[in-house]
Amino acid sequence: MELHADAIQGFFNVPVDHLRASKQLLAGIKEHTFLKPRNSTFISPDAGGVARVRKYVNFVRCMLAIIFKYRSSPTVSEVMEFIGNVKGRYAYIIDDMIQSGGTLVGAVSKLIAEGAKQVYIVIIHWDGCDDYLKNMKLLMCSGAVSKFIITDTVPLPPEIRNLPNVVVISVAPLFAEVIKRIYLGDSVSPLYEINGETKSKKKLEKSVPVEIQLKDVIKKYRNIDIDLDEITA
Repeated sequence: MELHADAIQGFFNVPVDHLRASKQLLAGIKEHTFLKPRNSTFISPDAGGVARVRKYVNFVRCMLAIIFKYRSSPTVSEVMEFIGNVKGRYAYIIDDMIQSGGTLVGAVSKLIAEGAKQVYIVIIHWDGCDDYLKNMKLLMCSGAVSKFIITDTVPLPPEIRNLPNVVVISVAPLFAEVIKRIYLGDSVSPLYEINGETKSKKKLEKSVPVEIQLKDVIKKYRNIDIDLDEITA
């Protein structure tokens, strides 16, 4: 589920169904947060995660923003930049994996400094270490993060799982349904695809821009090592 890179599928010598937790996480977001498309921004914490976040953005019809880190020179410390708008908005950081949590601490601080109304973190896999426990307790107990939503692909430590603002989304029903469908020879794609599901009984009169205009910032960040083709694909 949610491989860190799609290319990993090539290392299997058996057929692979690359499952997505998008539907489950979106349901959790709608249930446990104040999701308002016109007042929400979904954020990728790095340039490489933009394609993943865009799937959520296309469904929710909200704004997209990017946080990325770089070094302007070997002698200059790492700088965190933000492209987008979260001022007075609900900010959702979407990522596939969390390890030390250091990037999230910096990202949350950056969003608060940019004027975010509330910050939510949505993660698929936990791959934590000792630093993770320290950083997550800092975020959760300080009130900087309103909700931390994560799946149970990897069990969370009790000291994090039991915090009141942590929401664990089970993917067990999804795996059970996938196993059943594979056994019966049915398609599994409808279980996790969210593209093309934006049709609803009520159409938005005015849709919020789906993504930020990266062309306007290319000149400013032309010296930064970012694959713009990957971001805008």
